[in-house]
Amino acid sequence: MTLPNILCVLRLIAAPVVAALIYGGEAVLAAALFACSAITDAVDGYLARRWRQVSLLGQMLDPLADKALINLSYIAAAASGYLPWWLALLVLARDVIILAGAIASRVFGLGHDLLPLAIGKISTALQMVLMVVTLASAVLGPATFAIPNALVVAVTLATVASGILYAASWLVHLATRRQPVP
Repeated sequence: MTLPNILCVLRLIAAPVVAALIYGGEAVLAAALFACSAITDAVDGYLARRWRQVSLLGQMLDPLADKALINLSYIAAAASGYLPWWLALLVLARDVIILAGAIASRVFGLGHDLLPLAIGKISTALQMVLMVVTLASAVLGPATFAIPNALVVAVTLATVASGILYAASWLVHLATRRQPVP
């Protein structure tokens, strides 16, 4: 197994630990582990490209690890009162839609892999930044370190936009794909 894939696996393992720390009120540890995990997201992709170690396993593990880290953290943060439930559910719904499209493509042999879109990467980055800011606010207190409303709006818009664009990409593929000749 390559180092980029090992980093993805470590991020996947860290996801439920971060969520448990958030829910358990251990915001300092949660913030540190979440930040380290978020950094590995950038590092594993960079290393895979730099060392020419891009693999099918890595292409599946990386988004799975991202989605696990973000969704479990957002749900734990909402359950702990750090974030509104509507935002956690929005982030989760977007990822469920993307995952459903990817699974349907595989199961039904539709031949469409959802390629990463720039807006998807932006959405993920903003979601990670918001979680770090949220945990910093939990550690330092909202009076000292308030979560900027603009960041919540940016995460909301990027999440909705990326969900729509991924769904549109899949629908365009379905509408334009050639039917196999019997």
